[in-house]
Amino acid sequence: MIVHQIPVGPMQNFSYVVEDESTHETIVIDPSWDLDKIICIIDEQNLQPKYIVNTHWHDDHTRGNDELAKMLSVKIVQHEASTLQHDMTVKNGDSIKFGCSELVVYHTPGHSKDSICLVGDGKIFSVILFLLETVEELICLEVVQMNFITACLMYCTTWMIIL
Repeated sequence: MIVHQIPVGPMQNFSYVVEDESTHETIVIDPSWDLDKIICIIDEQNLQPKYIVNTHWHDDHTRGNDELAKMLSVKIVQHEASTLQHDMTVKNGDSIKFGCSELVVYHTPGHSKDSICLVGDGKIFSVILFLLETVEELICLEVVQMNFITACLMYCTTWMIIL
């Protein structure tokens, strides 16, 4: 899995283009601002977009959904608790498959009722609003646990963590 992290907008957010290495099938996570940056990566790398996936419903993670979905002819995937316009729903334990890659969905309500973590290939995509007692501990609903040397917390920003 190849991850293209794209800084976007005025709120220190990131969007992600996540690519399956063998097929180049791709998902876009949390498109908000600067859709041209996302399109540029897709075009330059000759990627095949399959889905837009949102980690939660807030505008600074979803504002580009409709425009990008039309541009790429892809479906929008959100947790079943989301009230925003979407084409497909996921719930805890589901998998989002693209090419030979997959990300498992963990429902992590708290920041919003539809917040999810996406976990696979040694990576987690999530809105990080966890409080860590030590920098060696991160628990995602007692499902995923890993060790860190450092941890970064930022309000309302989707982060990719490499395990």
